[in-house]
Amino acid sequence: MKLAIVGGGGFRVPLVYGALLGRDRFDEVVLHDVDAERLERIGLVLEGQAAEHGHKLPFRATTDLDDAVEGADFVFSAIR
Repeated sequence: MKLAIVGGGGFRVPLVYGALLGRDRFDEVVLHDVDAERLERIGLVLEGQAAEHGHKLPFRATTDLDDAVEGADFVFSAIR
């Protein structure tokens, strides 16, 4: 299953990602944000979380909304 997180560069995303680690419900998590630098920073945080947990949930980041939500089974909006 694919989860798209719109607003994926936000500070809440590590909380969501941490809750999903080790649950093996999603094949892919796609982070979307209009700010590529924020996505890059959050990606580093998620990599660190996965390393600490000993399990990585595959994720990728994109600034292309169509790409992020295409084929998504769930879309989570993390926009305030």
